Amino acid sequence: MSYEVGSGTLLDNLDDAVVGLSAGESGAFTTTPGVGDLEGEAVDVTVTVTAVRERELPDVDDDFAQLVSEFDTLDELKAAVREELNPRKGTASDAQALLCALNTASVQLVPATVIALRAGAGSAAPAEVLGPTLAASLCGVTVAVIAAKLLARVWPSGEGGGPGGRSDP
Repeated sequence: MSYEVGSGTLLDNLDDAVVGLSAGESGAFTTTPGVGDLEGEAVDVTVTVTAVRERELPDVDDDFAQLVSEFDTLDELKAAVREELNPRKGTASDAQALLCALNTASVQLVPATVIALRAGAGSAAPAEVLGPTLAASLCGVTVAVIAAKLLARVWPSGEGGGPGGRSDP
């Protein structure tokens, strides 16, 4: 079986047991499985490392920039990526405006404290505020998306005269 340290895909505490071990060495740890016949019980596990491989990532430098792009330097590559993501410095792109609208109109969560206060005050249905809150949040998100999309059509990116195309003096 193959396992990547840090992936968290097998058992809790496995990473701590195998970090620093070489091929052929064993480590032990205790874990509590969340499923199966031993679910919820503390289990002692011994693991033996059969092989160790290390993922080597390239340095992000000028050589990397030349390898992955047509640019000679990392600075040129970074500048090109910035320009591609948002060619109008100082002005939000349509995607940034949409993200801002979604964040502003985001789903409002009713804290458990509000429900507890309503229950403590004798409410017959203390959680009944959840439906209207979610409905209002959905309406807000819908209006935000529609407004952002319509305004992007009114002031297309790159044209002068509007927020999406305003040029800096």
